[in-house]
Amino acid sequence: MELRQHAGAEVVIAGRSADRPAAAPATLTGGPGAVRTRQVDITREAEIEKLFGDLGRVDHAVVTAADVRGMYSPIRSFDPAVTRSLVDTKLFGPALVA
Repeated sequence: MELRQHAGAEVVIAGRSADRPAAAPATLTGGPGAVRTRQVDITREAEIEKLFGDLGRVDHAVVTAADVRGMYSPIRSFDPAVTRSLVDTKLFGPALVA
């Protein structure tokens, strides 16, 4: 991760489950910057507010969240709840982060 190559850079990796973010720092190489992890559900506004309140100043944010379970089927068979979950993670979640 190139950001870590700049002195003092800090990377925070957040995810809905604790396991995946916790494993991520071991895969990042190089650089003096710190890597921290947090468990946060992007669809929960209070959790996003707390995350950014705890972090303070943030220079860059990257959102890769996507709940696509159940989305790979013909559109006529989509479950509305599954579709809402995708919209929450890909549309509303990034809007909360912004």
